[in-house]
Amino acid sequence: MKTDSRACNLQTLEKISEEVPSAIVREKGLSSLLTYLDFFSFHVQRTAVTAAANCCRSLSFDSFDMVREAIPIFKNILGYPDQRVVEQACLAVVRIVDSYRHYPDKLELLLTSDLLTAIKALLNPDSTTVGPSTYTQCLKALTTAAKASPAVAINLVELDIAHTLYHLLTGVSPPEWQSDEGKQVLDRQTTTEDDMLVMQNLVQRPKEQVQETLNLVVELLPPLPKDGIFDAKAFIPGKSSSKASKVKQEEGVQVSVKQEEGEATPDLPSSSSGGGGGPLNLSPDLASDVKMEAPSDDNSPQSLGITPALSRASSSHRSSRSSKPRNTTKDLLAQKRMDLVSADAPPKRQLVAKRYFALLLPTLVDVYSASVSPQVRSKAVLGLLKIVQFCQEDALADILHVSSRLSSVSLEIQAELDLRTHRTFRLPLSSPPCCLLTIKPNSSRMLSN
Repeated sequence: MKTDSRACNLQTLEKISEEVPSAIVREKGLSSLLTYLDFFSFHVQRTAVTAAANCCRSLSFDSFDMVREAIPIFKNILGYPDQRVVEQACLAVVRIVDSYRHYPDKLELLLTSDLLTAIKALLNPDSTTVGPSTYTQCLKALTTAAKASPAVAINLVELDIAHTLYHLLTGVSPPEWQSDEGKQVLDRQTTTEDDMLVMQNLVQRPKEQVQETLNLVVELLPPLPKDGIFDAKAFIPGKSSSKASKVKQEEGVQVSVKQEEGEATPDLPSSSSGGGGGPLNLSPDLASDVKMEAPSDDNSPQSLGITPALSRASSSHRSSRSSKPRNTTKDLLAQKRMDLVSADAPPKRQLVAKRYFALLLPTLVDVYSASVSPQVRSKAVLGLLKIVQFCQEDALADILHVSSRLSSVSLEIQAELDLRTHRTFRLPLSSPPCCLLTIKPNSSRMLSN
């Protein structure tokens, strides 16, 4: 009788969760839905977990404590034998990640090592617990979490997520590592066999799963620098000169306006040492900000007696000041991401990072060679760039010793990059350039050995 009553109550809550899920969460009903779940039939379990998954849509910041209480229960449900129950639990976790993707500190508390381990077990390609759609959603949720939180990304790498990614891209389990000491590389025979395996796997596996797998490979690593050879503007002809000409035009407009109106300028920084009377010279960065800013409706430049150019300069100063906290937070997150590949990282983390690079560098080369999809190839190249950039030179040299295909594929990658950046120049076929390895020239010599 009590069981029938609870089943009826759960069905009612499921209907309510479809309309007003926030009301159930606010009244601490999320954990209550999943209490004593083990004592009920599969049908009642499905009803309860479906209602809980509905409650996880568009969670608010204030609901964090209630959601955190339910995380251990969701972790246990991911190990249940019923596919419908597990898929609804996966959907709940996906919605939780999506709701808190803008709060890295909250994601770190929600995505515990135990929960990530349970999700990683479901992503085993040999597992048939969840369907293809749920499988892809789980991959996407991990990508979102890794992109939002450096701690989650490092945690995933330390949980040997590279083995799962290798399995997804090749269709076979990675070989056992011989030792934790010395070189961490695959043998040449394994890398040679992977070439054909990757081609077969890309044909059989859904393209959405391949794309999300590559996205996860990329987001687990720190972002690339934005200067030097990584500055995209440096490869666009006329980009730098056009930017400088815009600055000069901006300066000319200010001088002409000042001379025509003959008004005194407000106290703003100028390049002249006398201050006050000289023309306003804007740096390129400031000029770009000036171009984007627009005066407000309430305080127009004419009503304040300020020339339009100077009004834009003042608003750009205000916008730069208001954006400083956001940039500082972004810089702190980027710095935390570098802890994964830092030379001062704990030995265990350095070991898993080396294995991550050793498994995925030759695999990404094979993915690039086997695929004709521009999206897949772009992600493969981006992953290769990050690995070459952040892998230590001695470890990279060891990997290149057994990556025989990198030399033959690099010319194709170079040609595609040239087309995308509109550069045209001839390359000697006798010595194929390894464009990716120009990041670390000392490592490129290993290909000729």
